Amino acid sequence: KGHLEKRDSLSWKMKSWVVGVHAGELSRAYDWNELITDNFIQDSIGQIPLVVLLENDTSSFHVYNRQLGGRTLYFTNNKNTGQLTDSNTHSIWNIDGVCTSGALKDSRLLSIPAYQEFWHSWHQFHPFTSTYKHAL
Repeated sequence: KGHLEKRDSLSWKMKSWVVGVHAGELSRAYDWNELITDNFIQDSIGQIPLVVLLENDTSSFHVYNRQLGGRTLYFTNNKNTGQLTDSNTHSIWNIDGVCTSGALKDSRLLSIPAYQEFWHSWHQFHPFTSTYKHAL
């Protein structure tokens, strides 16, 4: 009883949680523990730049395409406010991918399909997935 509900607390174990992302023809898994620590991962899968965000409740997450109007946005994250600032225009973005102030006000980032899964499940159905490794 409860065998399917418990998760491994260590990273990249069979029942560790990951965020699985499809971008174009490629897929990648992001470690849930790293996301809890950073609340924010900026990456690219193939030619698609993306940002993975974890809300303060540590349960809800979002993945957005960082490309807007033909340019790639680069973000910094304020963990205290949950807001992002793009270094391109210094505009402020909320967790819903909407620009709330600055030169890009009212712009919206495109959402990318993403799923919270056990690592073994994601890998089983996406055997050629890559895994995100934080650059030190």
